This record gives sequence, structure tokens and C-alpha cells, in this order.
Amino acid sequence: MTHRIVEMKPDGRTRWFRGVSAPGARIRLVCFPHAGGAAGSFHDWGALTPPRIEVM
Repeated sequence: MTHRIVEMKPDGRTRWFRGVSAPGARIRLVCFPHAGGAAGSFHDWGALTPPRIEVM
């Protein structure tokens, strides 16, 4: 699977969320770690989900 990394310029929608852009994705899954957890817990999820799901 090939991922494309796109620089996200801060605007009203994207300045708080960073991730790998998934062109053609129909679902955007926004993941928040539990208290004391780390966002790195979700690092590999993008590779494990179908292309129609964008993991943020």
C-alpha cells in the first residue's frame, strides 16, 4: 500500500488535526487517546483500515 503525505496548512478545519491524507476516503475516523495514553497508539491504524477510511 502506498501512502501520500500532504503538508496541511493551518486553517479553521485542519490546524488541530494532523494525519496522512487519504484521497477518496468516505469516512474520517478521529481518534483520541484515553487519559494518560498517547496518540502513537493509533499510528498504525491507517495501514490496517480500508482505503475508504481516513484515520486522524
